[in-house]
Amino acid sequence: MDRLSLRLGLTVALLLAAGILTASLLIFWKHEQAVLTLARENAAAEARLVRVAVEHQMLRQDQRQGKHHGRDQRLIGRMVRELVKDGRVKRVLVLDRRGRVRVTSDPALASRRFGQSSPTCRGCHAGGKRPSSRSAVIEVDGGKILRGIEPIPNREACQRCHSPAQRYNGLIVVDVPLDRVLSRIDRAAVGFSVATVIIGLALLVGVMALFRRMVVRRLHRVESAAKAFAAGDLARRVPVRGHDTIARVEREFNTMADAVSGLLDRVEEHRRSLEKVMNSVDDGVVVLDEDRRIIAANEAYRRRFPRASDEIIGVRCCAEANGGLGCSCDDDDMGQCPTVRCLVSGEVQVSMRNRPTAEGQVRLEEVVASPIRSGGEEVRQVVEVWRDISDRRTVEARLAEHQRMVSLGMIASGFSHEVNTPLASIATCLSGIRARVQGAGSPTVDQWRDVAEYAQVAARQVERCGAITQQFLSLARGRTLDQDIIDLGDCARAVARLCEHISAAAGVSLEVRPPSRPQSVVANVSAVQQVLLNLLLNAIEASGRGQRVLVTVDPGPPPSLVVRDEGVGIQRDALPRIFEPFFSLREGGTGLGLFVSMNLAQTWYGDIQVDSTPGEGTTFRVLFPGKENDPREEQELGAT
Repeated sequence: MDRLSLRLGLTVALLLAAGILTASLLIFWKHEQAVLTLARENAAAEARLVRVAVEHQMLRQDQRQGKHHGRDQRLIGRMVRELVKDGRVKRVLVLDRRGRVRVTSDPALASRRFGQSSPTCRGCHAGGKRPSSRSAVIEVDGGKILRGIEPIPNREACQRCHSPAQRYNGLIVVDVPLDRVLSRIDRAAVGFSVATVIIGLALLVGVMALFRRMVVRRLHRVESAAKAFAAGDLARRVPVRGHDTIARVEREFNTMADAVSGLLDRVEEHRRSLEKVMNSVDDGVVVLDEDRRIIAANEAYRRRFPRASDEIIGVRCCAEANGGLGCSCDDDDMGQCPTVRCLVSGEVQVSMRNRPTAEGQVRLEEVVASPIRSGGEEVRQVVEVWRDISDRRTVEARLAEHQRMVSLGMIASGFSHEVNTPLASIATCLSGIRARVQGAGSPTVDQWRDVAEYAQVAARQVERCGAITQQFLSLARGRTLDQDIIDLGDCARAVARLCEHISAAAGVSLEVRPPSRPQSVVANVSAVQQVLLNLLLNAIEASGRGQRVLVTVDPGPPPSLVVRDEGVGIQRDALPRIFEPFFSLREGGTGLGLFVSMNLAQTWYGDIQVDSTPGEGTTFRVLFPGKENDPREEQELGAT
């Protein structure tokens, strides 16, 4: 029996027992009252019968003028004694108006006088009540009897012997034993109890059987269907029978099951659609929980790690999922894992990974870790997107090279101008030397002194040509990822020197203000020169005749190179796009200068900021990381 049936059975049993017990007690009490009432009526009838007999004898005495008075009294006594022989009456008493026993069936009570304070007389005489026919249950000699009392009225026929002033001539007392009545009541009580128990058990069994058939079995069917539905049998339904409450529950369960099945079908359809979308993306997508265990991954992520197991859902990322290929998420280098940083900071994290391929090649992957927040804004999961940027970096390098060649082409004329000037001086010196040594005879001391001066000037011009050539070659060699300690003031002066002829031809004043003391940074010298060259060329082209381009070094923090011009400026709506590739604000521009400059600045973990007011000029600020915010220093500290 299940717990519901047991609890309901006990509840019904208690309710039935209480109801049946209450009804039985009420019925038993009514039965007892009816039996006692019947006994009282019998006692009263016996008393009236005795009264009639006594009156009849007394009237006969009066008619015979008392000749046979004693014999008539004996007749009354014999009649009284006859009444108690069958056992229905225990005793009969005939009392005169003073309460003295005149006739009795019990010799022990002969001539006894009952006072008004006795139980027999107190009922009528208390409170001035008038005597009347009545009966009462009293205890006599340790037992209960039903005593019937019948007054003998003083009729007109009786007033020949009795005074007319008195209303009653005596009292008839009839005692009826209650043993039979009480035993009958006890038997009835036992019968009621047995009947109550039998009826109660029968009702309980009937209610339990009916409840089990009408309620429990049907609820069991609903439970069985619910378990089957939860186990995956989405077609399972409950047969609906009737129109009662449980039938409504069955119908609602079927309606709910239909709705859930439809919802699960839609969820499954959305899941398949999401899988298709994820698998159609060439970027590797993987979802990780707080323990960095894989929740979901697309096919592109699986293809990136051929040595990984076929089933990676539930395993830990990095070392377990892909054998540690391209990852640095071991216990000694957790701070470099973008997922760990994303879980701690709650912000998007970006990392670069070298991923070896099965063919022995090395591909560069950009890993972007984005947080998935719960309802409480806590990061519970992380989405990693692996994007192969090897080809993009190759294209960017080609674009940078193209932009570098464009810049070199623009300064080629300046290079020729810079070289031609010392070459002309050298040619003049050589002509002077030839003139001094080609004359007749040996050169004089003054001529040798002139030759020495010409040779010294030519040597200085040769050194100047070498410096200019070396500077141009340094810029033409191309960028490299090697980092050097460079002085920003020297770099600014060297690049400005290459652009002097261009600014002079455009009528623009080019000024370099070096810092009061050397400002050194860690960066690639060729990359810094190319960035500054691109910014200076743009500033010169944006300026008009008579305007100025100023290059300064800001010690920071962070340290920076600042290029200001007084040109046309940049419109506000164009500012967000100036670093996009192939976006140019001048006719004939390649749109690659600022794009390449930003990429080069990022190689030393720097940045380029711009502030422009249309019609007033533009300021570009090239930022360099200082010691306190250099990511390379943080990496070294973390590794240590």
